[in-house]
Amino acid sequence: MARNLRGFEGDTHLKASVQRRIDKFHVKQVIETGTYLGGTTKVLSGMAEKVVTIESNSEYFVKAAEYLTGVENVYMIFGDSEKELPKVLAEAQNDPGGILLFLDAHWYDKCPLLEELQAIADADIWPVIVIHDFVVPGRRDLGYDSYKGQPLNYSYIKEKLAKIYPLGYQYEYNSLAIGAKRGVIFIYPATTK
Repeated sequence: MARNLRGFEGDTHLKASVQRRIDKFHVKQVIETGTYLGGTTKVLSGMAEKVVTIESNSEYFVKAAEYLTGVENVYMIFGDSEKELPKVLAEAQNDPGGILLFLDAHWYDKCPLLEELQAIADADIWPVIVIHDFVVPGRRDLGYDSYKGQPLNYSYIKEKLAKIYPLGYQYEYNSLAIGAKRGVIFIYPATTK
């Protein structure tokens, strides 16, 4: 729990990588799926003007709300990310500035990742996407999640990415990690709109 409350599961390398992308792509709003206890949310609130976070577990939602009391630029939504994200993205289109999505709602026996990516494609935006708990090829030391035997890897999401970025995209993985030592993929448009 203490590691989570430090943000990014205690991974300062990931924090720095996210900050670099926020700066490079002029991100004003971060949308996070999977609030958990609010540690990463709170760190993100210091990196962007607005943070919207979605959590489906009522116990975690209450604990995160308590932890985030007084953080004025965080907007919490209770519900399933695959249902709530389309609404959040529709609203985000009206806000100026870039958008970064930190997708981390895959947990337990549920994995809304493909539905989340489809919602992004349907919103017709070209955001920066960061997916936590992702397979980093050739790295056995970085943890990742699986869903019904399917690891969260590039081939699992490739079709959705082509829909999100019709003019192409670039992606890269984290190479350094501390704390929970989880794999991460960073995806961004090859060009701007």
